[in-house]
Order: sequence, then C-alpha cells, then structure tokens
Amino acid sequence: MPRKFSQATIDAKVFMRITRRNRKKSMIEGAKLLGVAVKKLEDIEAVRGYGCNLSFEVISRIASSPTS
Repeated sequence: MPRKFSQATIDAKVFMRITRRNRKKSMIEGAKLLGVAVKKLEDIEAVRGYGCNLSFEVISRIASSPTS
C-alpha cells in the first residue's frame, strides 16, 4: 500500500505533535497558536492514510510560534 505522505512530511507532523505536547498545549491552544481550526490541527498531525499535507504557511507559523 503506497504511503500518502513522504517521510519528511511524516517527520514534520510527528515533530509538531511532540512539540505541542512537550509545551503542554491542548489541541485548542495549539490550533489558536497556528491560527487554524482544531479539526485542521487534527488533520495536520494525522500520519495515517488520511490527514492533510503541510502548507508552507502552516510550517512558517510553527517555526515562528512562541516556545513557551
């Protein structure tokens, strides 16, 4: 079964989820920081056969989000 996402995309999605959890941010708080809906954040963090691809806009928001 072919993968929907490249390994780099999967790594970025996993990194996002781990970073959000390490910062002790809920899905709601994480979505607010990125300026997306909670459902969109769930789709972004999903690495199975569903979910969404990462856009450069979302990646730039992640890179510039506060670390605290």
